[in-house]
Amino acid sequence: MDYIFIKKFLFSPFLGGFVYFTPLVVLSKKPPAFYKILFKLIVALGFLHLLLSIISIDILLDANNIKARDTFEIYVKVLAIPSGYILMTANYHKITKKTIAFLTLGTTLLLSIYLARRGLMFISGCTFIFSYYLYILRKKKQILTIIFTGLMSFTFLGLGLISFGNINNSKFFEKAKERIGEDTRTGVEEYYYADMEFKDYVIGRGMSGLIAAPGEIDGETDHPGYREGIETDYLNIILKGGVISLGLLLLIAIPAMINCFFFSNNSLSKAAGFWILLWLISLYPSTVTNFTLHYILVWISIGIGYSKATREIPDKILQEYFIKYSL
Repeated sequence: MDYIFIKKFLFSPFLGGFVYFTPLVVLSKKPPAFYKILFKLIVALGFLHLLLSIISIDILLDANNIKARDTFEIYVKVLAIPSGYILMTANYHKITKKTIAFLTLGTTLLLSIYLARRGLMFISGCTFIFSYYLYILRKKKQILTIIFTGLMSFTFLGLGLISFGNINNSKFFEKAKERIGEDTRTGVEEYYYADMEFKDYVIGRGMSGLIAAPGEIDGETDHPGYREGIETDYLNIILKGGVISLGLLLLIAIPAMINCFFFSNNSLSKAAGFWILLWLISLYPSTVTNFTLHYILVWISIGIGYSKATREIPDKILQEYFIKYSL
């Protein structure tokens, strides 16, 4: 409990102490007005992301600039990703909100490809796919249509990858082509496995836990040769709180997701289920357990999963409330 620890606990933007208090959001009662304010906040952040991207476009388009990539990741994780929640609940919003959300996610996907940020490509791409599936479900299509849509999605994805491999002269895809097969995780993970002991796997090393790091990333902490985390997020959770922490997260999140998918009457709950699923599958390609609205939305979604009253609200009532009535 020294000065450095307290400072990081209170003011570290991503890995400070507030990330550990985020699950408490499920304990608060949330009337429909809460979600209306939440949607407005998400749209405001998306608009701010577009504005900042325009202002700093010259920096962001410098694919060889490490600061540009870091700046872009901060923009996306703090401001852009939550816009996916608007697309997933599109039937609750007017065209203006949906347009801002679509532009925010679309810009994110394009810049992720250009800057070769594979984790962000995965998250933004999955968000579009999940939003489309929710659209199909809202239209009450038959199960065969849903299966056909899924097969077509994978087909187009495969064709896209083949076409991507055949693009030789495109400046836009140049950086992504360089990194598409690059392995930047194995070395870091090998250091992780070599440094962790049995006790560390069980209970973790705590909030300030460090892990051994290769020489090229020394200096990230006050302890040379160590770093505060790892990009593979499920391993990062184990580093801080062990398998116990990861297991508790899964035991809480998965039943909530099942409730949202199979025991709900509205798009808000279905979107919550897809948002939890998106977070779960993003634990490998990116760091998504940090104090951002993206992560707060995960626990808001879990709260929806455990709220029978919220899940049983008819979709037409919510749609009428969000679109027709103001606060």
